[in-house]
Amino acid sequence: MHEDGSEARFSWQDLGADRRDRPLENAENLTVVGLPEFDEAAERPKAAHRPDPVAHQDARPLRRSRDRIRWFAEFLETAEVNPGGDVIRETRGDGSAVFLPQVTVGGTTDFALLRRGANLLKKVSEYDRVTLVLGSCLFSARSVHAHLENGSRLDAPILDVQPDPRHVIHEIRSDPRLNLYEIQMGTLLAGMTAALVSVLPTAIPVDVVIQVPRVQYYLHLFPWYAQGTLTRQALEQWMGLVDERHELLCSVFKTHLRRYLAANEVHTSPTISASDFLSVLMPLIESKTNHGGTLDPVEAVDHLAGMDPLWRPVARSKKPLSLRDVANTSYAVEYLHLGTAQQAGEKRLLISVEDLSEHKIFTSAADLARKADLDYHSCGFYPMERVITPWNGRLMSAYYRDPGHVLLDQNGIRYTPEEIVGAAYPEAGDLHPGRPPR
Repeated sequence: MHEDGSEARFSWQDLGADRRDRPLENAENLTVVGLPEFDEAAERPKAAHRPDPVAHQDARPLRRSRDRIRWFAEFLETAEVNPGGDVIRETRGDGSAVFLPQVTVGGTTDFALLRRGANLLKKVSEYDRVTLVLGSCLFSARSVHAHLENGSRLDAPILDVQPDPRHVIHEIRSDPRLNLYEIQMGTLLAGMTAALVSVLPTAIPVDVVIQVPRVQYYLHLFPWYAQGTLTRQALEQWMGLVDERHELLCSVFKTHLRRYLAANEVHTSPTISASDFLSVLMPLIESKTNHGGTLDPVEAVDHLAGMDPLWRPVARSKKPLSLRDVANTSYAVEYLHLGTAQQAGEKRLLISVEDLSEHKIFTSAADLARKADLDYHSCGFYPMERVITPWNGRLMSAYYRDPGHVLLDQNGIRYTPEEIVGAAYPEAGDLHPGRPPR
């Protein structure tokens, strides 16, 4: 909301939210994104959830938000980072609030959460190297379908449920097309990363690292395999789907980054690379799958600690409870690699440019660095998605509410995820061709 109470962003009506959606008959996974749940009894849509306004008279969150943006501009030594006049207050599930100020970086404006590391130097020019990390999850919570031996389909998000001895998965399928969440992440994060690169001092070497999971996602389904509720064929099928999605998303991020960097007229080209950080676990994974064994989380961490000293504090201080913990911890350990000096006297800075929900990686990495007494330097910039889904009174990422591939369908009008993202991110140009949703 603006300080005067007017809308800060596009309304759902801009996407046709005032029209009732009628998905195509006999089509699978066709729902609506960004629209309120339809109230059949009242024959009209319920009111869509809006970001909570921050009252103009409550100046403290506004002031703190703007002060942090001004600090960020001074830290980056640029006049091209500026606060806007708006702030969004998003309420978390536990009732606490997160304040997202509007910020302009170069020519890109979004609402964003800023995180500041504990031991940053005063100016970015004091660092010998800067690394920006961006990335996304694979698929979406409901876009992967597990087919059971009894012929039924497991409709619950497969990555979020625990193995059930009554359900033996013999096949896993996923739509090969990118979904709204993946398309939007490539656009949003590449655009903001390029904008940040464009305002950095040109004398500093800059790396951009794309952090898209691969082996981490293998680990998510190993508990099923270990308990005999996932066949080896299905596990190998899952790993193949993950490999394909990893390569596709890395390619999308690289393409978007190069286009945005060119559009921002960045004069110093950063190195761009894709991470495959947990690939060192592959020999152990292959040994376990080839011999029908199970992968124990403690064994996995001990294996990693034997090859990488940054995993040793993890092995000493906190044994993981699950393979999912190993996967999640790996993102934080990679942050340590990118934000810690590689040689004596060197100063490195990591800037995380991730989805808003991933700011917990920032905190985890800082905690690990403190326990290991590392000279680790980082800050985080977490832009808010422009296309979001209202659900249970909260603003949810499209990752959790997969909209399928027909977003609106009324009187023959159909919009694809590419068209919706293209309308929400006009600066993307022809990255997402198609008519705007009006």
